[in-house]
Amino acid sequence: MINATIDEKPWRGWIAIFAVCSVTVLLCMPFLRNIAWLGDEGVLLDGADRMLRGERIYSDFFEFLPPGGFLLVEGWFRVAGSSFVAERILAILTITGIACFTYLCCLQSSKHVLISAAAALAWVIWSQLVWSLQISHHWFTTLFSMISAWAALRRGRAGLASNSMPFLSGLAAGAAAMITPTRGALAAIAASIAFMGSGARQVFLSFVAGCAVLPILLLLFIESQGSLVAAFADVIVFPATQYSSIQSVPFAAGGPISNSLKYTYPITAFVMALVFVLRWRSVSRDQILWTSTALALAGVLGAFPRPDLVHIAFSLPLSLPLSTYCLAILVNRASRELIYLVAGLVPLFYLPDIFNFYWDAKHALQTKLTHTPPGDVALREDGAADLVDQLNSDSASTFFYPYMPMLPYLTAKEQAAKYDVFVPHYTTAEQYRETCAEITAGASVIVLNTLWDNEDFLRKVFPSMTAREDQSKKGFDEAIRKEFTPAWEGGQFQILHRISKIPEDTCSTLRGETGF
Repeated sequence: MINATIDEKPWRGWIAIFAVCSVTVLLCMPFLRNIAWLGDEGVLLDGADRMLRGERIYSDFFEFLPPGGFLLVEGWFRVAGSSFVAERILAILTITGIACFTYLCCLQSSKHVLISAAAALAWVIWSQLVWSLQISHHWFTTLFSMISAWAALRRGRAGLASNSMPFLSGLAAGAAAMITPTRGALAAIAASIAFMGSGARQVFLSFVAGCAVLPILLLLFIESQGSLVAAFADVIVFPATQYSSIQSVPFAAGGPISNSLKYTYPITAFVMALVFVLRWRSVSRDQILWTSTALALAGVLGAFPRPDLVHIAFSLPLSLPLSTYCLAILVNRASRELIYLVAGLVPLFYLPDIFNFYWDAKHALQTKLTHTPPGDVALREDGAADLVDQLNSDSASTFFYPYMPMLPYLTAKEQAAKYDVFVPHYTTAEQYRETCAEITAGASVIVLNTLWDNEDFLRKVFPSMTAREDQSKKGFDEAIRKEFTPAWEGGQFQILHRISKIPEDTCSTLRGETGF
């Protein structure tokens, strides 16, 4: 019987964790300078840059995320500098950390070295294939969620004697919640399963105390800046009323049908059902199984309200301890012939992903580098390289519109508005009105991404977006087109220059929440 467990040969675990970390770094390296698009990565980078300049998050600029991710990036920039390479080193460290703790979680649940290492590295390829290397609040959340999960599973193996794990697990879950609230809260609820039970009151209270530390500290930080009311409006009210209304997509949407990431959750559910059938007499007493199941459920729910392949890749590590636990049990019960058959079929199932990863990495390495103030980068959006070249020689106050928060960071220009993302039926009429006043006061140049300004394209990205035209956006676009004229065009980008000083009443046509 094939059973390469850590209990048999402990040195295998050390070799495996070194291999997982080393291979993860190698798999990330082709994307070191790659920028697939100018969107979400820039939210944290530009926000951290603004904070370095002394601006107050929520009061001086809008963000709907908690401050954890921004403070993490700002702190890294203070230590390592805000160069593009330094930023990508942080991204590699984050992905490597996720892979490492995913392996450790799988090892705690399955006690099987090879299965755990294979699961962690499979996720690394999926992550780089669907999202590529970049800074993301989702990656930070996944990292802290996996640290919390590892501490929970480790305590589950060690029993009540291990009293250091509850506080650590809670501390990491609290950090995750201060980066992405919903996913962090789900991870905390799932991890808490390991600290419940008879005689475990003190252990559970230690976990709860750990959960509370960072939220309290960050709340005090926000209060010290006088931004508590603004933070409540940005982080609580705005997502509750605006965010989810346009985000819904079919489960596992995006990517080719050959992408095996589409089938990971169904396969996990299948192998879990087999284990429940085979071990139905003992499952009720299996703490590791129930903790792993809770973590997997947190992963599934954490992909919503937008459960496409990208968000599944973000949340998938939480389900892998359950997958590897069930696979290890099935491997131990299967015949040698069946194991060899499955081992031969799995690479065939995964082969399209490996080929797609290879071609994507090759394309990233072959993309021409463009000079930017933070460093040389490989820009892959149509016209982006030429756009950056144009902006490098222009010192005018610039408004980036509607959806490219990466550009202020890359061009070392301040966004001439409080907001960095504009999407129909997501951005409010008040936000359009406030931005109109801001660019009236100062912007001389508008950089327009025509692709993200196209509502037909936006409805492909956000299929649940209503077909009704957003009157607020329409009025805002009409206002800026009156006073700005196209001066340059390349690919999907335009540069607009101000014709003359915008009249004071240009923004006065804004009406209430229904539009202009």
